[in-house]
Amino acid sequence: MPTTTGQCLVSYFALMFAVCLAKDAHIVGRWADKLGTDLWELANEVARPEELLEKYRSMNTRVEDKSGEELVSIISENVGRMLRRKMDAVTCIRIAAEAATEDWNEPLVDGNFSYVSGKCSPVNGENYSVNDTQCDRKNETSILYRNMDLTADSHFYNIPVNTSHSSVHIPTNVFDLTEEVEEDIMRTEVLDDMFRQNYESDPALSWQYFGSVTGMLRQYPAMQWRTSVEDDDTDEKPADLYDCRVRSWFIEAATCSKDVVILIDVSGSMTGMGKTIAKTTVNSILDTLSNNDLVTLLKYSNETTELVPCFKDMLIQATPENLDTFKKSLDTLKTEGPANLTDAFTKAFNLLKTYRESRGCDADTPCNQLIMVVTDGIAGNLTEIFEKWNREENGTRIPVRVFPFLLGMEVTKVREIQRMACLNRGSCKHVHTREEVREQVLKYIPVVARPLVIQGVVHPIVWTHVYADITNPALAAWLWRVMEHKDQKSRLQKYFKGKQLGVRINEDAIYITQLDKDENIEEDPFTLNTTAWQEYRLLTSVGTPVFDHRNKQRDNNTRVVKDALFGVAGTDVPIDDIRKLTLPYKLGVNGYAFIVSNNGYVILHPDLRPVYKGQLKMNYNSVDLTEVEVLDDGRGPRNPGPEILELRSALVDHKNGSMKGIPVKLHYDDNRRVTLEKRNYFYAPLPGTPFGLAVALPNYGTTWIKVVNIPWEAGTDAVVTASMTLSPKDGGKKAPAAVVGFQMSMADLYKRFIALTSRISNSANNMMEPLRYVGRLLVWFLLRLIWFATQFVNLPGIHAKVHNDEDAPAPSPPPTRYLHHYPCDQKRTLYMLNETIAAKGVTNHSDYCSRPFYAQRVTHTNLLLVVVDSMYPTCYKRLEVTPVSISPLEYTNSTTDKPCHKIPLNALKRRRLKSCFTEHPLELEIDCGGSSELTMSLLLLWITVFKALYAFV
Repeated sequence: MPTTTGQCLVSYFALMFAVCLAKDAHIVGRWADKLGTDLWELANEVARPEELLEKYRSMNTRVEDKSGEELVSIISENVGRMLRRKMDAVTCIRIAAEAATEDWNEPLVDGNFSYVSGKCSPVNGENYSVNDTQCDRKNETSILYRNMDLTADSHFYNIPVNTSHSSVHIPTNVFDLTEEVEEDIMRTEVLDDMFRQNYESDPALSWQYFGSVTGMLRQYPAMQWRTSVEDDDTDEKPADLYDCRVRSWFIEAATCSKDVVILIDVSGSMTGMGKTIAKTTVNSILDTLSNNDLVTLLKYSNETTELVPCFKDMLIQATPENLDTFKKSLDTLKTEGPANLTDAFTKAFNLLKTYRESRGCDADTPCNQLIMVVTDGIAGNLTEIFEKWNREENGTRIPVRVFPFLLGMEVTKVREIQRMACLNRGSCKHVHTREEVREQVLKYIPVVARPLVIQGVVHPIVWTHVYADITNPALAAWLWRVMEHKDQKSRLQKYFKGKQLGVRINEDAIYITQLDKDENIEEDPFTLNTTAWQEYRLLTSVGTPVFDHRNKQRDNNTRVVKDALFGVAGTDVPIDDIRKLTLPYKLGVNGYAFIVSNNGYVILHPDLRPVYKGQLKMNYNSVDLTEVEVLDDGRGPRNPGPEILELRSALVDHKNGSMKGIPVKLHYDDNRRVTLEKRNYFYAPLPGTPFGLAVALPNYGTTWIKVVNIPWEAGTDAVVTASMTLSPKDGGKKAPAAVVGFQMSMADLYKRFIALTSRISNSANNMMEPLRYVGRLLVWFLLRLIWFATQFVNLPGIHAKVHNDEDAPAPSPPPTRYLHHYPCDQKRTLYMLNETIAAKGVTNHSDYCSRPFYAQRVTHTNLLLVVVDSMYPTCYKRLEVTPVSISPLEYTNSTTDKPCHKIPLNALKRRRLKSCFTEHPLELEIDCGGSSELTMSLLLLWITVFKALYAFV
C-alpha cells in the first residue's frame, strides 16, 4: 500500500511539473506572438510597404532573371574602358619623354637654370619650409626655385595644387646640381604640356608623374612637399626619405618579376662596421622588391644556412610581411669563422635551377634570376663554380645575374671581382659607408633592365598591387592636414551622427586614427575627444618604362650599346573609381564584384579590411583570395579546398567561365553574424591588365521583417532598426527592390514588451510559488549578513588627519605606451538559429546546472524571444562572440607558428607578367667592366712631362 501511494505522489508531482512547464512555455509563446504582431503592425503603419508595392505595380515593374555571364561581361567592359584611358595617359607621357630625350641638345651653362621644387619653392601666402639641406643652398648657388601659387582642389582631396604645371622632387641624398640631375629636370619640363592635355581629356585622372633613374620625380599637378602637418618652423620636422626609385610602380616597370637569392657574409671579418653596413645593404635590396618577386636570404661563413629556418630550400613571395620577417631576422646575425663562398654559390645556384626547371624556363621563356652577394671581400677563384652552374647551351647562355656588393674602405681584388660580375651579366658596387648604401644598391636596376632597353620597341604596361595613399610620403602629411577642410569635416560629422543613431559603419574601411599620447589604444576612438581621424583611399598604379635613345646606333669600334633606361611614367587609379563601375545596383543585395591580381591577391573585395583598430595592417596588399572567400567546406584556416582553388586559378589565368552552387560562409553586420548560403561565381579577365574580375551572386530564401543593428554592449540608449524588404512580383518571379523600415530606441522597445506582458495573466503556477520566492529572499539576506561580517574597516586609519610634516607619496610616473605591430589571427564563434527547432519553440529545465529558459520565435521577425528564470543558480560560463586571438599552432596541429603559417599560400598558383625581357644578345657587348680598367692618355702624359720639365728649367 505505501508503495502504491509513493508511486501516485511521484506521478502527481511529475504531472504538475510538466503542466507548469507547458503553461510557462505557452505564456512565452503568447508573448512572442504578441510582440511580433505589434512590431509588424507598427512597421506597416510607419513604412506603408503595400502602398510602395502598389506604386511598383502601377509602373509596370518587370522582374527578370539575372544573367551572371552578361553582368560580368558588362562590368569587365566598363572597368576595362576606364583602365585603358589610364594606360593611354601614361603612354602619352612616355612618348613625350622619349621625344624630349632625342631632341635634347641644349648644353647647361654653369648650372644656370630654375625650376619648381616641391620642397624648396616658396608658396605665395605660405610660410612653411621642409627640413632639407637642399633648400638652404639658395644663396650659395645660382640655382633659382620658382614661386608657386596653389589652390585647394576637391579632385585631389582638397590638397592645394596648381594644375598649370608640375613640381619636382629630388631625394635628400641626391645632389640636385649634378649634371645628370640638372639635365633630367630641364629636358622633362616639356612634359607639363602632356600632363595638362591628359588631364583635360580625362578629368577623372589622378596624380601623373615621371621618375628618372637619377631619382628626379616630376609630379603633376604641382604641390608643396610636406613632411609634417604643422606650419610651426620651430618644431623639428621629419626628414624627407622619399625616393621614387624604390616605389613599386618604378621597380616593377623597370624590372619584371625576379627570383632573388641574397648571400650575406657572416664570417669573422664582418664583425663591427662591416656587419652594420651589410644589414643596411640587405635592407635596401629588400626595399626594391615587390609582390611579384620571390626572394630568400642565406647567410654563409663556414656553412651556408637560411636566415629564416622555415624558409628552407624555397623562394618566398616578397610580400611586406615576409620582407619584414627577413629584416627582423638580421638582428640575430652573429659573425664568426671563415667564409666559404663556394658552398654559398653552389646552394644559391642549385635553388634557382630548381625553380627554373619547375617553371619550364628556357631560352625562349627565360626567368629573371639574380644572386646578390654582400661581403667585404671575395677570396679565391670561382670560375669553376660559374662554369658548372651558370653556363648553359655550351656556354652561350648565362641564366643568373651576379651582383657583388663590396663593403668597407679596404677591399682587395676589386678588378677581379668586377670582371667576375660582368662575365655573369651583373655589376659590382663598392659601398664605403652606410650613407651611400641606397644609391649604390639602386644601380643594379638599370643593369637588370638592359634587355628591355636594348630591344627598344615594346614598352610593357605594368600595374601594381593595391596600396593606401597614406603610405605615400608625398601625400601623408597633406592627408592629415586637409581633414580640417569643410568637406572632410562634414563627412566625419555625418559618420559620427550615424554611429550615434546605431548605423553600423565599418570605420576601419574609411579612416585610420592617431591617438593622443594620453589615450588608450584599447578604448573606442569614437569616445575619445582628441583622437585624430584621417580618411584613406586604396590605389593601384600603372606605369611604363621610358628609354633614352639619344645614341641609337651601336658603336662597332668600342662595341658598346649606349641605349639606357631614362625612367618610368605613371599615374594612380583609385580603387573607388573601379568600384563605381561594377554596377552595384544590378548586383543586388549581397551580390558583389571582386578583382584578383596575377598572384591571387585581392585588389577589390568587400571583405578586404586594410585597417584594424585605426592602424594600417602590414599585409593589407597581399591578402590572398582564399583568405576572404570562405567556403562552407569544413576546412581550417589557410587550407583551401578544391573549389576555391579552381576559382582562384581561373582568375589568375585570365579565364572566362562560371561556378555555380558553391556553399559559402557569409559574415555580415561587422562580423557579428554569420549565415550559410550558396553562391554563383562568374569571372572574366580585365584586358590589358594582370587582373581577373569575378561577380558573386547569392541564392535567396524567404524574406522577413528584420530587426537588426542592436549593439552587444549597448544599454537602453541603443537604437534598434526594424526593416522589411519590398519584393515586387511579375509573372511568378520575385526580386528585392527596396528596404523600408523605422528606428526606435531600446528603451521604447522594452516598454512595449513590458506593456504587452502585463496584459497577459502571469499568476503563480502553484500554491508553493510565493513561498519559494520568500525562501530565496531569506537566503539572499543571510548571505549579505555574512558578507558584511567579513568586511573589516579600519575607521581610525580612514579618518586620521594628515599632518603638515608628513610627505605625501610622490605620484607614480605615467606608464610608457608602446605601439607594437604583430601578425594576429583571430577566431570568432558565431551561432545560427535552427529553423526547425525554433518553429516549435525550445523549453529547457534542469535541476543541475542550467537555469530554466523558454525560447520562442517572434512572429514576422528574425528575433528569438528568450525568457530565463534568473532566480536559479547556474555553473555555465558566459558565451562570447567577440574575437579571440589564436596562435597558428592551434590549427596547424602544433607544427607551424608565425611567420611560417602562411607558407602553404606561397605554393599557390601565380602567373608571370607578359612582355618580360630578361636576355638580349647585344647585352654581352656592353663594356660593363670599363670602370674597373685603368687606361692611360698619351696626350695627358706628354703634357705632364713637359710641365714638369718646364718647372725644373
